[in-house]
Amino acid sequence: MAGPFYVDGDVGADGNAGTSEGVGNAWASLEKLADTIAAGEIGYVKSSITYTATDSGAGTSCNMELTENGNNANYIQIIGYSSTIADNGVVTVDADANSHVNALQGSGTQSYKFKNFRFTGASGHAVASGAGMKYENCRADNSDDGFNGANNLSFYNCLADNNAGSGFYTTGNDNIYIHVISHTNTEYGIFQGTGHAPIIGCLIYNNTGNFAAIYANAWTYPYVVYGCSIDKDNGSGGNERCIQQNQSASGGFMAVNNILFDANEGIYIAGTNYHGDINDGNLFYSNTTDRTNASTGDNDISGSSDPFTASATRDYSLKSGSEAIDAGVSVQTCLDFWGL
Repeated sequence: MAGPFYVDGDVGADGNAGTSEGVGNAWASLEKLADTIAAGEIGYVKSSITYTATDSGAGTSCNMELTENGNNANYIQIIGYSSTIADNGVVTVDADANSHVNALQGSGTQSYKFKNFRFTGASGHAVASGAGMKYENCRADNSDDGFNGANNLSFYNCLADNNAGSGFYTTGNDNIYIHVISHTNTEYGIFQGTGHAPIIGCLIYNNTGNFAAIYANAWTYPYVVYGCSIDKDNGSGGNERCIQQNQSASGGFMAVNNILFDANEGIYIAGTNYHGDINDGNLFYSNTTDRTNASTGDNDISGSSDPFTASATRDYSLKSGSEAIDAGVSVQTCLDFWGL
């Protein structure tokens, strides 16, 4: 079979061909899609119902177990929609009032792309991810960890919120976070394992407990935090840091153009035995300590007031007159330096 395949929990049936939309054509279940789709194929899931059914073949109770593998050249794509393909309608996969351990479960190197999905309500992780996974416009909430996995994961325009663990918890390396929001989780906003992780343009706030907003257990690999706004909400515990690099033998660390706000420590690096750091264009405000074992950038700013419109009510737009406006560094800095 070559697809594309269609799932519509309202009118579909798993005995159908699954190769077009509507009554008599679409499948009904995520399990049927997961068991059939193969490398290079596409599955479209309609948000006609909230998907709560158990994947009966799962080793651990879940809504959808990924049993097939894509590869780098032939990703498996599973895309949610509301009325028409490409309308970015969000499909909800609910782990049925915590009777399922995970909403989405994978293992090994699977190479899928999920787009326009909400995974919620698991007693374990909303998403227990295999390697080589891409998530775009996806949300994970009301579970233990929101997104949990190891290596080669990418998150774009994703939200992790209201989880009893961390928003994003990845234990391996080569993961990418771009334009994600992680808030109101009880542990880390982002926990990044062994390194190789660009974290770009993210918003992290109201993650409670004595945990860093971004925690990198970097070992010998570099990581980058760029253009993020991080609010630790007056956190004064010893580990309530905006950014924490937890190994003293790091392959390098870079924090550029971030707003680091209301923390016990803005940037914390565990020791001085690392290959070097580059920090520049960061705005620090209302931290007990701005930096520990981190260098000071020429364009860093010690703010004199809250840079946001109304951070207390979660409006993180920059207020009129904010010191962050037109601050930071850009490619123009390089152009100016070299007279180009």
